[in-house]
Amino acid sequence: MCRLRQAVKVRSASQVRKKMVEIYSKDGKFFKNKACTSEFSDQETAAILWKLNQTFENADKYRLPRIGAKPVKFLLAIIIIVSLAFVVSSALHWWPDLFARFVHAPPLEPPTTSPQQAEQAMTEAVKNYSERISDLEKLVSLLLALSAFYTVALGLSSWASVQANLQQAEKWIQAQQAIMKETREQSQIAVEKLEELLVQHQSGVSKIESKIEDEITYARRITGASASLALALVGPSYTDDARTAIKLLSELKSKYGTDRNTNIYLGRLNKALKQYATAAEAMSDFIRQKEAANAGHDDDTVDAYYNRACYNSLFWLASAPNRGELQVKILSDLQRCTLLNPSLKADIRGDSDFDPVRTETWFAPFR
Repeated sequence: MCRLRQAVKVRSASQVRKKMVEIYSKDGKFFKNKACTSEFSDQETAAILWKLNQTFENADKYRLPRIGAKPVKFLLAIIIIVSLAFVVSSALHWWPDLFARFVHAPPLEPPTTSPQQAEQAMTEAVKNYSERISDLEKLVSLLLALSAFYTVALGLSSWASVQANLQQAEKWIQAQQAIMKETREQSQIAVEKLEELLVQHQSGVSKIESKIEDEITYARRITGASASLALALVGPSYTDDARTAIKLLSELKSKYGTDRNTNIYLGRLNKALKQYATAAEAMSDFIRQKEAANAGHDDDTVDAYYNRACYNSLFWLASAPNRGELQVKILSDLQRCTLLNPSLKADIRGDSDFDPVRTETWFAPFR
């Protein structure tokens, strides 16, 4: 089954997000459409994007919860104050008698000789000791209570220390979460860059494929034009092929306006069909394209001037009313091409294309 992974977006208001790239997976391969019929040409980059998206989803599932710490110092202070108040109130209740008995002990009665007095003194002494024992028991009870309160306070202090450690641990966890968030955002930015590279790669592949198709079309049409020209020179029965080749070459001129083969064959095919004015116009358009490309003095342009002079010369007999204009054009082209390449003068003397004008007075410099 074809599964979809959508590339994660960076949630930052300062960043401008482009259209996301959808990635579909099936049988270990990655596709651009839901039907899984169009594969990414760069499977390695697509696989990286897929894995990064899975990592982000897992990070969202197992995000660590925040740990909250409860304040305990205030509670500990209240317990200590209550304990001290209890001890003070208890001491005030019975401490005066205890202090009086231990600090100011009652003086011993002088010995008496009366049995009644001795018995009474003995009874008071026993009572006094009983009261002291009772006070001691109270003191022990108080000390036990203080010990219990100290134990509680010590436990609360330990608990407060643990809570402080937990707070520190929480701060550390928050710091790690911040680092994780920053890393995640950086990874998301990396995902965007990978997506852009993937899109650029796809665009580059499309351009290369388009260029290859154009080159194949160019090669086919130039080859066809050469064959059609050869057939057209054989006889008039092959002129239809020449016209088809002219049409196909004219379509190439939008992309190959400065290409020598496209324009030279276009002129020669029109010449074979005796369409001399059209052939000359093809050379004129070629020269304009070369001049626009700052290549108006190269060998291809020189040949275009020479060929245009040839076509206008062949058009001389069929254009009686416009011979003055043709004369100016032929002389201008011949002067320009021989200036750029003086060796062409010998070619002009032996070229039969100039026979229609060779006897003209104005053609004398090129005989």
